[in-house]
Amino acid sequence: MESRAVKKVLIVEPDLAAGMACFRAFAVAGFHAEHVASGIKALSILDRVRPDVIVVNLLLRDNQAFAFLENLRSHPRTKTLPVVAFARGNATHLVGKAHAAGANDYVVLGARGADELVSAIKRLM
Repeated sequence: MESRAVKKVLIVEPDLAAGMACFRAFAVAGFHAEHVASGIKALSILDRVRPDVIVVNLLLRDNQAFAFLENLRSHPRTKTLPVVAFARGNATHLVGKAHAAGANDYVVLGARGADELVSAIKRLM
């Protein structure tokens, strides 16, 4: 049986600088990455991008992250797609809510930032 490595990562991050930092970290780690600023945009490009894993900032505007996760989990095609949710250090209270909405893993970003997301995806896969 052939082992399939993660090739495509979809990053859902509203902050352009943070999104680009994630993009660079994944590219350096050998992943193909796409960055979008909202859950709505992510949903609209899923068929085109066909990511192997999604990385989503839980602090999207208007609780979009949780609606996005629930939408992903409600469709058979994306129900089992691995999702790593993340937030900055001051949002640890969202861990339980992230798992309840369908995230497979949760990362509290610290000093290593995007590299912590790369490590989480490697662990998950």
